[in-house]
Amino acid sequence: MNSSRADSLIFGPIISGVAYTSRPAAYALIFNNDRRLAVSKARRGYFLPGGGVESRELPEEAVIREVKEETSRDARILHKIGEAIEYFSIDNRYYRLEAEFFLAEFTSESQGEGEHPLLWLALHEPLVFFYQCHNWIVKQACRNEC
Repeated sequence: MNSSRADSLIFGPIISGVAYTSRPAAYALIFNNDRRLAVSKARRGYFLPGGGVESRELPEEAVIREVKEETSRDARILHKIGEAIEYFSIDNRYYRLEAEFFLAEFTSESQGEGEHPLLWLALHEPLVFFYQCHNWIVKQACRNEC
């Protein structure tokens, strides 16, 4: 993600004097036939399937890899739907999440055990994601895709 883009929304507090570690990431919004959203449940809360972009990896490659690792399913990207920056901390370490979001679909059934349990969230349920930017992109996607 080009984190200098003026149109990227910014979430979370920016604390003066703190050095933030950059974390490029890519996430998928995947809906089933009942218009429920695929989410992962991890120790710190709910997340969209996806995660960190590795060195020399494109966001599009990262999201497909991460979805496979987390859900044990193959997926394909339909199109990009947004990007955001979020400042957050975990265990006194500070991060700048540079997230790109893609509408995607599963192309296979589960091929074993994924890293995190896959749940299907009804869109009328409260948004309970760890990242504020995940709440935002789900609302944006539902305005345009649902």
